[in-house]
This record gives sequence, structure tokens and C-alpha cells, in this order.
Amino acid sequence: ELEEAFHYMRTVKAGIFMFNETHGDDRNPEARKILRESKKRIWGDQNSFSAITTSSSDSAVAGFCKPGGNMVGINGKLCGRIREKINDEYGRWCGYSLAGKDGRELLILTAYNVSQEIAAGDDTLYSQQKSQYLREYNDNGMKTEKEAYIDHKKRFVKDLRSLLQKAIDRQSDII
Repeated sequence: ELEEAFHYMRTVKAGIFMFNETHGDDRNPEARKILRESKKRIWGDQNSFSAITTSSSDSAVAGFCKPGGNMVGINGKLCGRIREKINDEYGRWCGYSLAGKDGRELLILTAYNVSQEIAAGDDTLYSQQKSQYLREYNDNGMKTEKEAYIDHKKRFVKDLRSLLQKAIDRQSDII
């Protein structure tokens, strides 16, 4: 399915494409190899003009497919404008910062927030993120209220705002 999607993106000459719920695992060497080989088969002759970034949580899962995951691809001349790759350790977003006109920065980002309020299974993205949040909370001796710290929806909004504010601040420094 990945190769079919890549082939379609190449056929329609997509300069930028984004996928959510890729079920890919950034931490799995076999999954990274499949992504790399699929990219090479589809864009082999243009490999320097194709960039792909992904995000998935840092949590381990039992099977090969990992619920969640995001992907952003940049093709063609836009690859020369890439300033920074953006990945989220919780698998909530990924993307690129591109150099725009007049020194401006263009942020290309795909984001996915879990919709559940409770875990629907052991390997769901909700469960993956909750285990990461709890591990951080316990390992770092957090003083904030535990339930507020591990609240998926509040964390998503807070952390995304922080990411966007950094992009705005960088833009202000440029102009």
C-alpha cells in the first residue's frame, strides 16, 4: 500500500504530500528499511529531489504494524528549500520548515491527535502516548498534577502551541 501511495504521488507530481495513521514504526529497523526501499523504487532516479519524514511514538508495540504515525513527503525543487526536519517523539506530528520568499519560513506540518478518552487496546496510539507520559512523569519526578500532565488532548494543544510559537519567534528574528 505504501508503494502504491508513493506511485500515485509521483504520478500526480505532488510537490508535498502528507499521510496520517501510517501504522509505521520509526524505531523498527525493518519498517525503516521498507520505507527507504519503497522511496528508492518510486523516486530512484530523483532520490536527491525527494525527502520523507515520519513520526511515531517512542513506545514499543507487540506487532510489526504500530497504530498511529504520520508522514510528510517533499518532492522536486522544494527539497532544496528544506531548512529543518520536524518529528514528534509521541507520534503526534511531523513535517519540515522550508525557506520561503523574502527570507520567510514556511512550516509544513501534519498532525494527528488521539480521539479516545480511555484506552481501547494495549497498542493504540492512546496507550502508547499514555505509557510515555507516565514514564516521563515518574522518571523526572514531576511536581505538576499527574492527571493534567498525562492528559492527551491538553498535552497535544500545549505542545503544538509551543512548536508553532517557536516557528513564529524564528520568523520574527528573520524579518
